[in-house]
Amino acid sequence: MASSQLGSPRGGPLSLLLFGIAMTAFFALLAFPITNGFFGAMIHQVQNQKIGLNQSHFDAALTGWKRFDDAANALTHFFYDLVDASSADITFFMVPFGASVMGVSLLGMIESNRKGNKGRIPAFYTTMAVLGQLLGLGLTSPIFYALSLREQRVSWNASDVSVTPEALYTIPISVFLGMAVPTGLAALPAPSILSINQKVNLVRLWVTFPLLVYLIHLALTPLARRILKQTGQRDSHKRQRLQIVYAIGLLWSVAPYWYFLAVVFSASAFPFAFAPEIARVLNFRHMLGLTNPFLLGSPLPPMPTGEFWFIQWDFWLIGVSCLVWALSLRLETRKLDALYPKAAIVVEALTYAATLGPVGAAIVLIWQRDMLLIKDDDRRKQA
Repeated sequence: MASSQLGSPRGGPLSLLLFGIAMTAFFALLAFPITNGFFGAMIHQVQNQKIGLNQSHFDAALTGWKRFDDAANALTHFFYDLVDASSADITFFMVPFGASVMGVSLLGMIESNRKGNKGRIPAFYTTMAVLGQLLGLGLTSPIFYALSLREQRVSWNASDVSVTPEALYTIPISVFLGMAVPTGLAALPAPSILSINQKVNLVRLWVTFPLLVYLIHLALTPLARRILKQTGQRDSHKRQRLQIVYAIGLLWSVAPYWYFLAVVFSASAFPFAFAPEIARVLNFRHMLGLTNPFLLGSPLPPMPTGEFWFIQWDFWLIGVSCLVWALSLRLETRKLDALYPKAAIVVEALTYAATLGPVGAAIVLIWQRDMLLIKDDDRRKQA
């Protein structure tokens, strides 16, 4: 009988790959935009109290400490442009980008609440995500995942991956209220519905979404505990609870990704069906091609172009990092799944990534890992 005590990679080639991804992220998200003057141009614009593609005036006063205010307003400027709807490629790319971040957030919240991760690096997902808002999630994610794998427990069983039902049920609600709702509010047009300063303040709120998700989850968990205790459902249906939450995360991540690909391939194959300027920005090469981040000191691109390059790299770095981490955890359980040797699991993961996107694939792999551990635990109890 297969044991549920599973050896951990404790590093290995996949964690080294994650550190390699982090090095690429350093160039793509920091060195490249710094050396071509992109970040400097953004700071200069907010120092003049201008924001957005239309150079709208906004209230830049925050703390009175100039360096802090300039940095905070530059961050606000970047996120403002993502929901300003002034650039068609940025606006459309935010569809899969936002969906992927929601999926990653759901996985991160699950990992941080697992019994076996208490006091360990995976439990500090929110800290990583807050740093990611400052440096780019594409940079902090691979480092966080690599450190998580290196610190992984020597053995795992079903109780280690368990999450209390009150914590598990409230994770999707917390991610939706803490991220999706602020995103929708920040995306409201200005000045037609919101004033410029109202939109700026909503963007500032949106930037803090990892902390919002955490605080909402912290507030909802005791309420959910009382409700579940009253209904007598707190100690039952462990497998079904996980399946429901993973299914929600998969839907969030995959449906927008498929929509994005469908439109991009349609614009590339049938450009005559779109307005010329829309067909140009939604074509395959423009939406999915990546700029070489190692060309340091390249000429400063237009602000929307620099922002688009940044979120393209951020999207793929976040997604691929999450996929590599999930694959590493899934490979730990191959001893519980005799029909799937290591090579078959890798091929299966790549197939999922091609069809569901990297984050969708990661959710499926972690879902499989949990179900195998629970199944093995049930088998041992019946033996």
